[in-house]
Amino acid sequence: MNPKVLFVRSGNKGSHPITQNQGDSLLQTGCEVYYFDVIGKGWRGYFRNIGKLRSYIQQVKPDVIHAHYSLCGFLSTFSLTRLPIVVSLMGSDVLTARKWYLLVLQFFIRVSWKSVIVKSEEMRARLGWEEALIVPNGVNSKDFYVMDQKEARQKLGWSNESRIVLFAADPKRLDKNYPLFKSAFEILHSQMGALEEKHLFNLTKEQMNLYYNASDVLVMTSLHEGSPNVIKEAMFCQCPFVSVEVGDVKQWVDATSGNFIAQRKAADIAELVTFVLETKQNPNNQNVHRILDAGCIAQQLKQLYIRLINQ
Repeated sequence: MNPKVLFVRSGNKGSHPITQNQGDSLLQTGCEVYYFDVIGKGWRGYFRNIGKLRSYIQQVKPDVIHAHYSLCGFLSTFSLTRLPIVVSLMGSDVLTARKWYLLVLQFFIRVSWKSVIVKSEEMRARLGWEEALIVPNGVNSKDFYVMDQKEARQKLGWSNESRIVLFAADPKRLDKNYPLFKSAFEILHSQMGALEEKHLFNLTKEQMNLYYNASDVLVMTSLHEGSPNVIKEAMFCQCPFVSVEVGDVKQWVDATSGNFIAQRKAADIAELVTFVLETKQNPNNQNVHRILDAGCIAQQLKQLYIRLINQ
């Protein structure tokens, strides 16, 4: 059986790369995938799409609806569809939500949604729903792969003389905690000299692959995460990382070697980054490739859809 799946997702910033990648991977399993992109912000903005979504469901006639983010799940419920609804909750849906919002989520899980997906054990515990499935976002090995560092730097126009420390996000995003990274980098610069910092945002997948391969280490200092894709993509590129304990990062550190969890202290981050830069050991990330490969994740989702359709 090859299910016909309708993705309901935000369309305010164009097609979301995570959901698009997941949809593309599902196509490879034989599933049919359609997209309803919600244009609007907040409860009112989303609920203005109820009629449009209902009409699109009637047009496409999917077997199952997969909503990404909680507001898309609410919207799917209020479309009054009788189809099974799967909802993927992201980090901000749960980890920064107030208690009343978590209660709202639990209500919808109990009365409307057939299955809910979270990205980490931390999210499941915070949600308070033991039956939530933990399914991390997969990584497409065709997009993220190992290449020669000098070749990557040449394509980016970066110097081969400097050691590159890559910050895992847009410094302007408060939740990514750039000040902590900056403090650690200043310690590193005072001790090691020729260092450069680069920032991972507003890049194509091709550019991101080059950044991972051209950098000496990736650093994550986020206040909260679900299952950060940048960590997994870095592992596929054999780029070592130093991260604070956030989301499911510790799981991947425990499953690999050459990657490290740091305390939320600039000095500790700087010490671990120094170790990575001085030892120049290539991390052993091969154990997680099979688990995180986008094709494997897509097969898990397909089997979930089939089970719900046949209930």
